[in-house]
Amino acid sequence: MLQLMAVASLSGGSVMAADGTDARLVAATVQDCCPPAVTSPCYPSEYASPMIIEGTAEPAAPATESGAVTAPTPDPSFQSEAPTFDAPLTANTAANNFAAAGATSLASTTASGGGLDAPNMLGDSPGYGTTITISGPGTIYTIPNTATRRFKFTENISPIPQDRVFYSYSHFDGALTVDQAAGTSTYLDRHLFGGEKTFIDGLFSIELRLAVSDGFASDLSTALDRGGEFGNIQLAFKSLLYSGDSCLVGGGMTLTLPTADDLQFAGGMEMENETVFLAPYLGFVSTPTENTFLQGVTQIDFALGGDTITQGGAEDVFQEQHLFYTSLSAGAWLYRDDCSTLVNGVAAMTELHYTTALNDGDTTTATANIISGPGSIDLLNTTAGFVINKGLTNIRVAGSVPLDWDDRFYDSEFQVQINRRF
Repeated sequence: MLQLMAVASLSGGSVMAADGTDARLVAATVQDCCPPAVTSPCYPSEYASPMIIEGTAEPAAPATESGAVTAPTPDPSFQSEAPTFDAPLTANTAANNFAAAGATSLASTTASGGGLDAPNMLGDSPGYGTTITISGPGTIYTIPNTATRRFKFTENISPIPQDRVFYSYSHFDGALTVDQAAGTSTYLDRHLFGGEKTFIDGLFSIELRLAVSDGFASDLSTALDRGGEFGNIQLAFKSLLYSGDSCLVGGGMTLTLPTADDLQFAGGMEMENETVFLAPYLGFVSTPTENTFLQGVTQIDFALGGDTITQGGAEDVFQEQHLFYTSLSAGAWLYRDDCSTLVNGVAAMTELHYTTALNDGDTTTATANIISGPGSIDLLNTTAGFVINKGLTNIRVAGSVPLDWDDRFYDSEFQVQINRRF
């Protein structure tokens, strides 16, 4: 069995192999560029052709009468077959990557973050606003925390497990109704902080995220004031179901726990935050060409239980609607350079997001004030943006608008997302 001896430097070198007698050597030039994609540690055909170096470890042949030395005859069987090695050992990063290629995780290790070479989806959701009517036919406004109660899977996430920490900021114009009769509304800001960790060789992951909103305060008993509010704790459980050369399929579920504050309204009415949201999903990532990518996710968001509403001696339970989401994302890498010290990649993305309700909106009846769901939901929104890669970090800037203006839940969205892989 041949033994591999390799000597390389970070700027370039060669990989050499010899048999046990040191009689023959195979040398191939290797060039590093952050590092190169070497197809073989012995025959890196992308960078140089292999060179056969003849030699001998035995005593030199005697000289002839004319003084010339007869060169040893090459072994034709050695030249006709490529040498094989059990475990190539080399200081060259490129060859190391080649040797370890068969043992890499099925989850993507690219800085873009989405599996194969696709960035995470951008998202579109400000939450789906339940409204409150004060004193019957009085002022109608959106209840607080609508943006932080539910977990829509497409919000800066991939259906494929990955290791990362992240931050997302979204500014939604016209997302909170101030007075429905007057047609006035105000903005909503949402911040998401979270992290995701894979386990069992990257086949599974768990994600934790915390939402913070700048919208209406949780205590509106005296006035319709703004305030910063912590939302529900959100969890995602992901698994890799199928892995192919250009397509990955993932599935799992999200779980939202009612950790946000209870709500206080005028007239002594209180709405307790008790609903648990459980949402299974199925999604895919595909790279049909080297520089293009597609992603899609389908999700059903079940509202389990309900929120208890009390006012005086009256009590009722408000049931949130069950929702169905489906989204499709497409994009392309416009620029890629792994050796750049500034930016390693720039991609453009566009998405379509459809949402519908699986049941009618609920309405309370036992209290003087009325809380009601939005009725039927049938929404189509679009999102577009850019992704900038630098090493293991990517920054994404995007915007979204509703395509159905009459039934919209916001006027426009501006979003910034930062992901750091590890």
